[in-house]
Amino acid sequence: MSEGDLPATQSEQDLPEPEGGVDLEAGERLGSAADAMEEFNRLLWQFARSLIIVVAMLLSISMLVIAYYGAEFIVGLA
Repeated sequence: MSEGDLPATQSEQDLPEPEGGVDLEAGERLGSAADAMEEFNRLLWQFARSLIIVVAMLLSISMLVIAYYGAEFIVGLA
């Protein structure tokens, strides 16, 4: 070891050498990360659809309330 070389840390010493230059565990981790992002995206769209449905229901209820009180007001004028 020359003066410029630093000793390897414990974590570097524990890492196995990848076979054939390809780290298969890293590929598996990348695949699982892609699956996690896909699942997150699916859940996000499901939440967005649910939120749109709730807002549409609230708008419908508010329009019914406005129509009821509007009709009551018009009947009161007659």
